[in-house]
Amino acid sequence: MTGTNQVSIGNIEDDLKVIQDAMSVLEQKLKPLLVKISASERQELPKMGAKTLSFVIKATEYAENNPSLVPQFIDLKEVRKDISAVSTLRMLAGPLQSLSDMLNDTMLLAGSEAYSAALAFYGSVKYAARLNQPAAEVIYNDLKSQFPRSSGKKEEIEKAAVTV
Repeated sequence: MTGTNQVSIGNIEDDLKVIQDAMSVLEQKLKPLLVKISASERQELPKMGAKTLSFVIKATEYAENNPSLVPQFIDLKEVRKDISAVSTLRMLAGPLQSLSDMLNDTMLLAGSEAYSAALAFYGSVKYAARLNQPAAEVIYNDLKSQFPRSSGKKEEIEKAAVTV
């Protein structure tokens, strides 16, 4: 993806305030309803996906129609609330996840474009420093100090700066 600028976001200060306000409303309305679980808890829980939803609904209908078969520890009103919550939250999660994915992709691409341009400039300055161009060596030495000291990574960055 070198040479093509795919992200060009200008001044969005006016929109940014509106977006932040909207996110604040979402957080205020959703946060009291939502829970946070650990990665290990997430891994241990049985998952209800789109395929198992019909099973859950059908099992709940059977349970409601056959109360003598329902274990005492199952509260069918709470099961119905959970089913409704999943349905409602899915309507919100899909678009939010899509938007989050696009935000992350855009940040990645914009960062990549900026980093590629900086590496290209670095390569140009490095070459200019070899040719003893005025100010190039000072700039090169300053930029060179920004890279990690591990030799393998440094060589990789040096090659990227030359090939960009």
